[in-house]
Amino acid sequence: MHLIFPDEPDHPIKCYSPTVQTGGMPARSDGVVAQTYLSFAVSDIREGAERGRVNALGNCKRAIHLAIDEALSAYGLLAGNARLNFPQRLELLDYASLLPISVFRRLNVERNLMEHEYAVPDELSAKEAIDITTLLLLAVSTLCRRVIYECVATIDDSSHPHQVIRLMPSTGQLRFHWVEVPDGMLKELNGVTCVRYPLRTLDGLVPGVEIRTEPVRVIELKTQNRTEWAPIIRQFSETARSHPTETPARMAGGYLETMVRVPLADYEAEAIAEIFSRFGGGYKSLFVPEDSDNIVTHAIGEADNS
Repeated sequence: MHLIFPDEPDHPIKCYSPTVQTGGMPARSDGVVAQTYLSFAVSDIREGAERGRVNALGNCKRAIHLAIDEALSAYGLLAGNARLNFPQRLELLDYASLLPISVFRRLNVERNLMEHEYAVPDELSAKEAIDITTLLLLAVSTLCRRVIYECVATIDDSSHPHQVIRLMPSTGQLRFHWVEVPDGMLKELNGVTCVRYPLRTLDGLVPGVEIRTEPVRVIELKTQNRTEWAPIIRQFSETARSHPTETPARMAGGYLETMVRVPLADYEAEAIAEIFSRFGGGYKSLFVPEDSDNIVTHAIGEADNS
């Protein structure tokens, strides 16, 4: 269990540990993903004609816009800011320290795309747009691979310093829930009394742990109050890049049990590592109903005490 202490002395969180950290949030694009548009652009440029270059640039623009939306959505920043135009969304992404947008500004990505809205780009410009789009999509993929959707934290709250913080991407909120833990799970480190051990095992909440269902505080993730949520979102994104959460797993009745149950009868021993890597971005936090067709919703949704 990783314990993380923010560097800023006035940070609202004194220490925290991720308890649900996963990737693969559904894109808000009716099934079309940014990589699809990039693949279209690569096919377009191979035509070697004016039409191919125009189409390649257009598809790069679509891929960039969708990738930015995917990053914002994964961190809960799209739901409450859907009316922002693209430059404003870039500013929001930059303010939250999710991606180094300054790199893409220096390359004049958006300006180059817009300049050629009614002109035929040369081959070099089209290829440069594809290269830049590829880099952006790789950066977004890394950023969204292990997003923190829940953590147990010690915060600056004298009435109840230990709380569970949940990032709710579909509603664009940070929710704070009181958590009760046995004294044996607390430890003082760096002058802060932290929850030192995991709240859950593969069988659910550790005995003696209780997470209140109703949040005691909700922060809306909107541009109007960005100074309120930015320190937490920035910290979450930094942790996602530098502190990946281990995924607990066990053998049970012929199954490998993590967030999902994978039958192992047809797998050789050497295939187990590949299975772990496939589901390594997820974290078993709750029992997921066997008839569930949406693991992510059950892992980060409302019914959190089961």
